[in-house]
Amino acid sequence: MAATLAGPDGRAWPWLLATLPAAGVVLAGTLLHSAPLRWAGTAVGLGAGLLYARWLGRAARHRLGTRGPELLDVMRKGVRRGTEPDRSPEEQERRARLDALSRRRTALAGLLVTAGVLSVAPQGVVALGMSLLAPANRSWFLALYLPQGWQVPVAAGFVLLGAVCFFGVHRLIRAKHAAERE
Repeated sequence: MAATLAGPDGRAWPWLLATLPAAGVVLAGTLLHSAPLRWAGTAVGLGAGLLYARWLGRAARHRLGTRGPELLDVMRKGVRRGTEPDRSPEEQERRARLDALSRRRTALAGLLVTAGVLSVAPQGVVALGMSLLAPANRSWFLALYLPQGWQVPVAAGFVLLGAVCFFGVHRLIRAKHAAERE
């Protein structure tokens, strides 16, 4: 299936929080019309990335020190289905539902997730923000090529389209699960 913003534990918020320092500096530079402050956002992003790399590297070293033998055993023998001690029963059930999808449904789910991500993030939310800030560069945001009065509704429509795509993925997975229970 397509990649998401969620981390290994399924939560997206830590990944999004990691971007806040650099995004805050860039946003401040944009609102204050200060090019040096916007460029400082790059330095803040690099510095934060180095700090995160050091911090997460230490965490990885600690985890390897405590659980290294099990990890090497999994790398050598592979994971056996149904024997995933790190995952909760809910996560194992969700994973089993995804694995049970046919190739056609998996491909459709991947297509819907991709379309949903592209509709919500760049064509929806980013285009909406750029429309409200009135940028000079329209880039590849479809809504920005429309007349001023149509830009916000079309960007909001893309957010709605993305939500419909994500709901379609949810229905695909739930329909397969309901059919298996009957």
